[in-house]
Amino acid sequence: TTIQYQRTTGGLGELSNVSAQREALDGQVTALENDYLALQSLETALNTVRAANIEAIRPRVETTIQNGASYVFGREVQINLGDDGFPQAVQHVHGQAIPFEQESFGTQEQLNLIYRIALAGIIAEDEGHGLCIVLDDPFGDTDIGRRQRMMEWMGAQLGQAGHQMILLTCRGTDFNGFGHHDDIRLH
Repeated sequence: TTIQYQRTTGGLGELSNVSAQREALDGQVTALENDYLALQSLETALNTVRAANIEAIRPRVETTIQNGASYVFGREVQINLGDDGFPQAVQHVHGQAIPFEQESFGTQEQLNLIYRIALAGIIAEDEGHGLCIVLDDPFGDTDIGRRQRMMEWMGAQLGQAGHQMILLTCRGTDFNGFGHHDDIRLH
């Protein structure tokens, strides 16, 4: 009886509960480590595929990005691309290159979309059909002139590749004249 009393009052009775909790947590840690290793393997495989194919698509991406950015910015610019083809810096003619991260949010958003449309155009060309592109409230930090040029450029690219765009926005008047409008408040 004394031994039983000591086990329950001394905390030894909780030892089995703590041990069971520890085993369960060890199992969770092992599962998370396996998930992490699987994601690392997937990332390595994707990087290998990208590295093998980037040189084939890089000139196509580069041309679209240069032309798109120059049109949208309203002047000739040079876009420095990274190894993955993503814009790293914007260099205005006879100017200093400004790193992508130091550009305004609006410029980053425009370059990001130009890059994505360039890739979608390559996929459409290779597959023989356009893609569906969904945008959620774009160009909130874009001035009126650039927004208009961006929509003109996007419209031309969408038409050329046969893409469909679904654009969700709470600022419908910003996109007047761009495609078919459907105000969900009317439904």
